[in-house]
Amino acid sequence: MCSLRLGVLSAALGVCAFMMNAGLLSLQIAQASSHPRPQIAGTDLSNVQKQIVLRSAAGGPVPGIRVQLAPAAQELGGPPIGTPSQYATTDTQGTATFSGLSTWVWMISFSGEFQGRALQPVAEQGRPPWGRTRNGGGFPVVIQQQEEDAAATPVIVEGTPLQEVQPAMFALVAAGDFWAPTFDLALPSETPQPLSAVGTARPTEVAAGAPPSGNSQPAEVASTLDSFARWFYVLPVLVALLALYRWWQERKQGGGQMGYTVEEADCSGARGE
Repeated sequence: MCSLRLGVLSAALGVCAFMMNAGLLSLQIAQASSHPRPQIAGTDLSNVQKQIVLRSAAGGPVPGIRVQLAPAAQELGGPPIGTPSQYATTDTQGTATFSGLSTWVWMISFSGEFQGRALQPVAEQGRPPWGRTRNGGGFPVVIQQQEEDAAATPVIVEGTPLQEVQPAMFALVAAGDFWAPTFDLALPSETPQPLSAVGTARPTEVAAGAPPSGNSQPAEVASTLDSFARWFYVLPVLVALLALYRWWQERKQGGGQMGYTVEEADCSGARGE
């Protein structure tokens, strides 16, 4: 009987250790998913261009639209005071390319007409559900640093480095009497996926980051994994306490009914040894 009880305790402690190890692994996964990938330090972003790609909801290019690249406020990560805005007009492919963004935060806005309908006023652009800028005035754009597992840039062809160009996707959707620009979550080769069609964007006081990315990890997922991992730590403790309590109850009941039994003597002898 003593060996049986010791076996139960040993099994309970083994389960406890296994579940704690599983909990530690789950916690590590949760922490890894809630932190961004490391970026290569010292990357020169001054020569990287930003290409604004404007498409219709059907996927066709939107040419002839004036695009303004304005500096964001300094407290929001914008360039030094006095930095001028840049302007360009979308070409036949619906693209407009800008240089000199460096590591600063900029605001993109659009003006003009498409298919006889005017674009939304700049003061309204970027607000939910079209974007993430609570006060409107455009969309935040930045040059993304190269990630650790990304292909090396710039690409060198026959000894000549090619200019790196990062696209920023936008789409036009009907909004009353206007066309409303909105973030496009699709890749250039895919059918447009306007942000406003996916769901209401979470508003922010101002642009502090880049458009949402399809491979980013939602905070809700990381939080769920973190809670799951904590339960893996609590549950083994409860199992061990329950096993100890049942062992103590059985020993107490056996001692009250039979006194100092042969089994208890055996257990005592085993402990003495």
